[in-house]
Amino acid sequence: MISGDSVHTAGLMATVLVKLELEQDTTYDGSRPEETFLDYREMSDPIFRIDDQAVEFFETQIRKERRRWKVENDGRSRRVLRYSDGVRDILGEVATLRHIQKYAKRVNLPTFKFRDEDAISLTYIPGVRGDTVLDALAANAEKRSAFAAAGAFFSKLKNDLHDVQRLPVNPAISPNKYSVREKLTRDALELVRIAPNPAMSPHNLADELDRLSSEYEALCSQPFRDANPKNCVLKLPKAIDVSRARSDRDYLASMLVSLYRDDANFFGANTFQLDFSGLQTLVPEFDDDVILHTHRSTIWLSRSVTDARRIPWSDKDVLITAFVRHFRLAVRRLFYQIVHSEGYRIRYGHDPSIFYVRILDHVARHLNKASKGNYKNIRLLTSHMLDVALSNLNQDFYEMRRGVAQRVYYDGFLEALA
Repeated sequence: MISGDSVHTAGLMATVLVKLELEQDTTYDGSRPEETFLDYREMSDPIFRIDDQAVEFFETQIRKERRRWKVENDGRSRRVLRYSDGVRDILGEVATLRHIQKYAKRVNLPTFKFRDEDAISLTYIPGVRGDTVLDALAANAEKRSAFAAAGAFFSKLKNDLHDVQRLPVNPAISPNKYSVREKLTRDALELVRIAPNPAMSPHNLADELDRLSSEYEALCSQPFRDANPKNCVLKLPKAIDVSRARSDRDYLASMLVSLYRDDANFFGANTFQLDFSGLQTLVPEFDDDVILHTHRSTIWLSRSVTDARRIPWSDKDVLITAFVRHFRLAVRRLFYQIVHSEGYRIRYGHDPSIFYVRILDHVARHLNKASKGNYKNIRLLTSHMLDVALSNLNQDFYEMRRGVAQRVYYDGFLEALA
């Protein structure tokens, strides 16, 4: 049990020379970056203050495994039973699924059945998640056939997103604006509390985040699809070993290339979209395009297959949108990394915090410039997050305090889609 005033010192005296490579040698608007391509910085690992408040915050606000899933098998078929988690509105999601079925017929959905106000039943899809598909093809991208298959799969994801974005207004849903003010400030201030930075004023940071939240809320006009490639499953034929496909990238890539070569519509017919609860929330116009084109599993395609260049990255509104989206992706991973390192290795071993923090830091630099220096503390925050992401963390305080077994990461639908 960790006492309330426990403090973890992670390599306090160790000084390391860190080499940071920007993900691309150009900025999002195609110009050269202001800073050099290789940014060398000297830093000391920060002190992490892991107390009961930090663990409770992680448990109630961060840990995604709180969501309840159950795979049922009645001897004839397998179905996934997904329960409400207090955030998800089952009635709203059922109404959304029916709306998509009616107006976006190219978007494949698992068959679903309304169980009650607390649960929805979905057909089990034997396959792999979208990011796993792209990772396997990326590992074999030197082969033209793998690159072509990746492009075809990405085109399906993009078309599905745009079909959902063009849906008529759903009269059964009254979406609310994304609660950015609460989540942004709450998560940022707790992060700097457990990973202090003497150069940053929490009060000034809160003021800047509040101002940024106001600008973000003014942009919220479009239902949120959450186009993260993880929110889809590619159904695989029975002849393919699904378990092996999930763990052997070369095997999966070989199978995908073969399937696409034999049927150009393979991805179009077998990609199933999941989790539409976000459509009950309003976000800025480019939110989904930002995450689809700058997710770790898709960004390697951005110079040729994707159309990320059509996103006006020099626009301040787009920078605000990208900041909020990548902050949410980065901060969740950092909390796992600091508080629950074993969970971080299992859940985010192939989707690490450093990728999203680098993009976040890049966006914050340009956002501060576009705002004429009015977001200096936000800029300090992202630089500090970069230091935290590069820290060496060996202890798992969440496991020590809660004793959570690894099985929580493999139960139900999470295992099915791993």
